[in-house]
This record gives sequence, structure tokens and C-alpha cells, in this order.
Amino acid sequence: KLEQQINENVEQQIKEIVSNLENCLLNLKGQINGSMTEIYKAIHQLQDGMKYLEKKLSQLQQDLGVEQLDQIKFPELDLNNMQIDTPNIGLECSTEDVQEDNTTKDSLHADLEFVRNSIREGKPDKEAVIQWIHAQRNSDPPVSYGEMANMLNQEQIPTMKGKEGWNRGTVRNLAIRGNGEFN
Repeated sequence: KLEQQINENVEQQIKEIVSNLENCLLNLKGQINGSMTEIYKAIHQLQDGMKYLEKKLSQLQQDLGVEQLDQIKFPELDLNNMQIDTPNIGLECSTEDVQEDNTTKDSLHADLEFVRNSIREGKPDKEAVIQWIHAQRNSDPPVSYGEMANMLNQEQIPTMKGKEGWNRGTVRNLAIRGNGEFN
């Protein structure tokens, strides 16, 4: 009996350690991904500024009759490639833990401009939209899924399938499961 009780205690302690490690990994993931999102957003803002300046310089060169310089080539950034995922090392991780981590205020800084800048080939970046949704839900007061759908529609942000017309259910599905495929 003593050996069985010791084994049960050890097993319980191991589960607690694993749970604590999972939570630490998830928190780190959220912090790193939030930072990477901000970096991505800043790079896009810088690129937009550079494109504007380049356009003005080109116009000035044309007006002055000066030989025009080659255009700057900006690298295409993919937010999905910049984000990290928690490794699947056999640790059990509940969806509540992931959802709780994804909604921490400190890790989310997306706004609609960021979502608009994430649009490629007529579709917004899924992670950018999800981060924006979580940021809206964590605002004070929280924004409802229906209100968010209206905001996305007013800003003419296409759905994940590149269509018009966000609805409450699609926004909710993205927030909860990261699945906005009902549109």
C-alpha cells in the first residue's frame, strides 16, 4: 500500500509539473506571438511609408528630368511564418488553456488597420483576425461578436474565404476554435 501511495503521489506531482510547464509554454507563446505581431505591424507601416516616399521621389525625379533609380523591393512577410506554435511533445493541453492564453491582454495589440494590412490575395491573415477579435473581447467593455462582425463589414474586410459579409457566428468560431470557414 505504501508503494502504491508513493507512486500515486509521484504521478500526481508529475502531472502538476507538466501542467505548470504547459502553462509556461503557452504564456511564452502568447508573449512571443504578440511581440512578433507588433514587429510585423511595424514593418508593414515602415514599408508603406517607404513606398509613399519612393513614389514621391520618382515623381520628383520625373519632374526634374533626372534618371530614375530602381524601385526598392520589399520582402513579403507572412505572419503565420513569424508566429511560433507550442511543440507537440506529448503534453496534454486543454482548449481552455489555449483559449485562456490567447486572450491575455498583454499579448494582443492588433487593430483593424493591422488586419487590413494582412490581406493577401483578397483574404485577411487568419492569425491577425483572431488576434484582433481577442483584443476586442478583452477591451473594456468587451465588444460582442455581432458588433465585431459589423466593424469588419464597415471596414470592408473580406472574410477568410475572400467574400463579403462577416456574421456573428463566423467571428465567434474564429475566437473559440480559430475556424472561420462557415462563410
